[in-house]
Amino acid sequence: MYPKWNGQIYGYRPKTNESYFPDGIEGDVVVRKDDGIHGVFLSQSEGGSVNRIVLGNLDDTLGDASAFPNFTMSFLFKFGYPLPQGESIRVVMTNPERELRAGSNPVDIHFFQIAENVSLHAEVGKHDGITDGARVNHVPTMNHWIHATFVYREPHELETEIYLNGSRVPADLYENPLIPELPGAQPYQYTIGDDQESATLSVSWFQLFKGALSAEQVKNLSDDTISRGSSQSCIHRQRHTYIRTLLKLPK
Repeated sequence: MYPKWNGQIYGYRPKTNESYFPDGIEGDVVVRKDDGIHGVFLSQSEGGSVNRIVLGNLDDTLGDASAFPNFTMSFLFKFGYPLPQGESIRVVMTNPERELRAGSNPVDIHFFQIAENVSLHAEVGKHDGITDGARVNHVPTMNHWIHATFVYREPHELETEIYLNGSRVPADLYENPLIPELPGAQPYQYTIGDDQESATLSVSWFQLFKGALSAEQVKNLSDDTISRGSSQSCIHRQRHTYIRTLLKLPK
């Protein structure tokens, strides 16, 4: 998903070389330019109201766990201050959360602060009714854009890789059980943002790739994203060629 200068929020499908819009935008989601980057500002909500972009069920990509067990997510983020103590700042997640869906990959990427420690949590993918998590402590909170990438490899590896500004960072790995799937359960809805009461976070250039990018590909992606994010020339027709050239993907 890429915010545009005129306030529209849209996405791009390289396979069909077309733009698309999210399923919906709920609550107080503001598009603004910050330090040269057009981003989505998830402002503070009141009384637990929802501020989020609903991407839909992503059946063709992240939703199909059997066809795409490996995947990569990346985005730019920038904190606002002060950060809430003991409150999850949700960036990307699936609804309903912590529930199993046989054909879909669960996602819960959020920040959490206790005292001076800001931690980044990435619970993505699943195996045997369990979701795999990775946690990075002492995330930099300086007031500038940071590029984050999350790489999930095949379930038997049980590992999620986290990269900040193109460099892999040490992460504590853990597992969480998922609630068994009930009869008639609907597919996950993937969202940017959610129901936090004190989110002060900007997000831009949310991208999803089928397959696990290599460390070199992640570095190339990170090095180029901020400069591309501040330029309007990367959208629409040029986007397909750019991604394949940058990541050296086969045609």
